[in-house]
Amino acid sequence: MDRKVAVMFDSLECIKACGGAGYDEIYFNITETGTEVQRYFHLPAHPEKGDVFKMNNSHTMRYLDLSLVVTTDCKITIQLCEQDSRKHPWKDDDLGTMYMIPDDFDLEDTKLKTYDFQGTAEHAIYRFKYRLVAQKLPTLRILALHCQRSSCGCNKDLADSLFDLTSTVLSGAAKILGYTMNPEAEVVAEALDFAATVVSGVKVLFEWMANVIEGADDVYIQHTIEGQQAHDHVSICPPDGGVMEMNDGDKIIFMKKYGRYFRIPLDLGPVSIEVREHDKVGHDASLGALTVSMDDYKEWITKGACVKPLSTFYDNHNGEGAVYHMCYSFAMEDWTLPPSQA
Repeated sequence: MDRKVAVMFDSLECIKACGGAGYDEIYFNITETGTEVQRYFHLPAHPEKGDVFKMNNSHTMRYLDLSLVVTTDCKITIQLCEQDSRKHPWKDDDLGTMYMIPDDFDLEDTKLKTYDFQGTAEHAIYRFKYRLVAQKLPTLRILALHCQRSSCGCNKDLADSLFDLTSTVLSGAAKILGYTMNPEAEVVAEALDFAATVVSGVKVLFEWMANVIEGADDVYIQHTIEGQQAHDHVSICPPDGGVMEMNDGDKIIFMKKYGRYFRIPLDLGPVSIEVREHDKVGHDASLGALTVSMDDYKEWITKGACVKPLSTFYDNHNGEGAVYHMCYSFAMEDWTLPPSQA
């Protein structure tokens, strides 16, 4: 009987760019062919709308975060392209194609595998890392996001004060969440409110609470490299490649809004998650980030979900006065199943 397997697109590294000014605008065409299925899609989802991975030799690595569940008897075709024109995709550069039949792999082996795409366009080389997984993996589940204060451009440094409160927020929110790995929306909302109440006590917060707020933040969440930032706004959330408009007090519970949570495996090393505000003209600002590792997994796997203020910033704007909280949990997760409340 054919077995289900998750084909996990891990990362893409630019060894040699196509050349020319600016960044290569990279996307994948992916086709799954089986006895009863024919699926075709892009990564990122909407390259024709500008959702592409912007890469060059100076900014080499980008997490992909795609998990495609297939049966072992199918054939997967993966083509890498560099976009020349959104309106004329037939003019895009072909950077190479790889073929994959899951039956040919040892499905007990969860190690990363490597394939080098070598296109004719300026002899570009892109290194693709992937793996096939048919068993459970230690996983970070991102459950919800709360905007306590949206960005206002005042550049107040809240980082030290928020760091001091992290343990208080974690322990208090854990009691509310009741050691639940995938809590119901109402319980998540209560824990986010608790975290906001604790942070409201920070003295420096009141220095700018009366400032004029610019309005809703155009927010997205990226899986990034600690201390670095991608040069595109391709996100793991929202799943449609857009942004989430968030203002003071807004909570987005992902199971309620999208019917799913967002997950990243932890067995390959620490994972850094960054909340960013999209700027159509200038640089996207870091609104806060967190990094978790297997040490956090071991500490929290029996304690359930937690809430943490995002008190680390990957640029020099210190969140532009924003205060965001993230609710997340850990689980040993079957990646061949959808990320649902069940």
